[in-house]
Amino acid sequence: MSSNSSVVSVRSSGGLTARRCGTATISGSIVDQNVTAVGSISVTVSGRCVTSVAVAVADSPTSFFQADSSKTATLFIRDEANIGWPEKATTADWASSNPAIFSVSAAGVLTAHSAGSATLTAIVDGVTGTATVEVRPTISVSIFGSTIVGATSTGSCTSSCSGGTAPYSYSWNFHGASWSSTSSADIYIDVSNARIILDVVDAMGNRGVALRPISSDQSPSGCQ
Repeated sequence: MSSNSSVVSVRSSGGLTARRCGTATISGSIVDQNVTAVGSISVTVSGRCVTSVAVAVADSPTSFFQADSSKTATLFIRDEANIGWPEKATTADWASSNPAIFSVSAAGVLTAHSAGSATLTAIVDGVTGTATVEVRPTISVSIFGSTIVGATSTGSCTSSCSGGTAPYSYSWNFHGASWSSTSSADIYIDVSNARIILDVVDAMGNRGVALRPISSDQSPSGCQ
């Protein structure tokens, strides 16, 4: 048997299989005419070995993203000579410390499920790398406004936000024009069809977006 089968495993035939760099003790016994002999030997696996694993999401050790979105983690693997070994990334075993916050696939793709913080872990040849990942809530944004009548009429829109932390910053976009404002905005429609977009960021950096196509005689109220 092996004291560390992740380094060296013992086949049923008694042969050894090297799995990663390190040292393990192989022990065994034999019985002959009611006499049991026990022995052991230390086995060291050497060669090019993984010595460090770093995990990043969005190019930073600690990252955040929002519920109902996905990101792909990146591994930075180095050997004993401090040389990068990107090919080893495909052998990683991934895990989330709290799958209710985010889950992770065998390919290192994270999917957010609910707001909170959890640890992402990757293990390559027995070497572990971790990163703290925060999932932030998505702000719910709605746009309300008066009916716009006529091809060159003006109207006023207001918004409603929930799920974030005040104060909010507002960025409106209408018919290709963008401007920062408050929760309300005056709009001017000079085409038969367009859309108004509101991008909201709260004090914690959480983001929400509302948009809806509108026409010269359609009210932009109730955008969900």
